[in-house]
Formats: sequence, C-alpha cells, structure tokens
Amino acid sequence: MLQQREIYIDDIKRTYQISVPEKRSKEQNFLVLALHGAGGSSDISIYENSLDERSEKDGFIAVFPDALPEDISKPADFKTNPRIWIAKPADEKEPRDLSFLRKLILELKNEFGIENAFATGFSNGAIMCSYLAIKIPELLAAAAPVCGKLLPPDMHMDKTIPMKLIVGGSDPFFPLDGAVVKLHWGNDFHVPPIREYTEPWINLVKEPREKTRTENENLESVTYSNNETEFGIVIIRNHGHIWPGGKSKLTYRIVGQPNRNISATDMILEFFRKWYL
Repeated sequence: MLQQREIYIDDIKRTYQISVPEKRSKEQNFLVLALHGAGGSSDISIYENSLDERSEKDGFIAVFPDALPEDISKPADFKTNPRIWIAKPADEKEPRDLSFLRKLILELKNEFGIENAFATGFSNGAIMCSYLAIKIPELLAAAAPVCGKLLPPDMHMDKTIPMKLIVGGSDPFFPLDGAVVKLHWGNDFHVPPIREYTEPWINLVKEPREKTRTENENLESVTYSNNETEFGIVIIRNHGHIWPGGKSKLTYRIVGQPNRNISATDMILEFFRKWYL
C-alpha cells in the first residue's frame, strides 16, 4: 500500500511515497529507492516503472522520493520550475539531495529492520543514482541507473558497489556516441560518449576479473566481475528515452520509440536479488 510521507532537512520539507506490502517477504527483506527524472515526481516514477506493484507482489519495500524544484519558493512545474536532483557540491556544503537521501535510507532501514538498500533511477535520477554510489556506498548494496549517464567515480573509494547501467540504443537524450542535445523545452546540454563515462567504473572492478557478453535481437550486455563486485552495461536495441517495459508521460516523438520486449524492472530486481545479502 502506498503512503505519502515527509521529513525535514535543514527546515526544508522533503516528500516521498513508500510502498509497504501487506506481506513482506523474508527472502526479499530489502528496500528499493527509485529516483524520478528531471521535471518528474514520485507520482511519475510510480507511473513509469510500476515498482509499487512489484513491491506488493514480491514483498519488498519500494521508496519514491521527490526532488525539489529549482526555485523552492514556487510550485514545481515541468517546464518553468522542474524538480531536479542536484548531484554536485553547493557552497562547499553537502548537497541537500544527498543529505535527504542519506537520512531517508537510514531512517527506513531502522524503521523496517532492513539491512540491504538498493538504488535505481531514470535519466536525471540515473545520474543521481551514480552519485549515491560514489558518496554513500556503505548504505547501498547495489545500484541500477536507467537511461542516463554516470558521474565519474572516486578512484580511491573504499567500497565499489555492484552496478548495472541500462540504456537505450536509440536514446535521443543520451546518445551512445555523445552529442550536444537540444531539448524540446529550450536548453541544450552536452552528453559524452558512453565509453567515456563507463570506462572509469569498469576500471574499479579490479583484476583478476571476468568479462561476459550476451547479444541477441533485443540487447547487448557486457559485465565485468570479480569476487567482490561487478559493473554491467545493457544496451537495449531500438529503444529510446523510456523506462524499458514501462510508460512515458512524453510522446514518442520526443523520447523515441520503445522496445517492448525488455523489462528494466524485471532485470533490475533480478540483479538486486543477486546482491541481496
């Protein structure tokens, strides 16, 4: 059952929705943090990925936090005042979103007696997901960003959590070869080639490591793994900027066509169960 909740960080109200199944599974006693994309919300995240339904069915807890709008004094609006995750320092202080998500994970782990927390996120939420893997790896068992780029890791991190990056082969917002992307609502941004932001993460998987590759008509998957961790890249062929197997509030003219043969939710939950300790 979905609950709307709030907590305060530095006197700023932060909101989130949480799905607590009626029957929690002893075999899946973990929580999944799902971060929406730029301009989105917890409602849109739930609409896109249906992790609330899987939470109720499978018995794990799913959490859907809300980012703050750019101008917190005004109501959020997709075009004029979008909610955006801030994954960088601000005024030499810890970013407010990092403080929020750290506190949220800690409080929910304590409330529900949970050891393992996992993170996923879409687009801007995928970027924030990689930021959490860099900044608070001690609180996460694994991460699975979807349809977004990764931030460069700290090469001296004490812990490298398992990660699976899922991207669309025809994503117009995060093209595999990189580009200056012109957004329909005005601003432009530079996207580097996928190899540029994945190679540093691959290098964190220390030797001796194993490389495995899978290819079929729907996807290309490469995973680098050792006894402690892994990093995987899944490229879904003929797929745009949409949660694979999910829904989009934007038209296909903007985000591209989906490949309906792949479910990111299924893939991510299988990955998380692998690393559920």
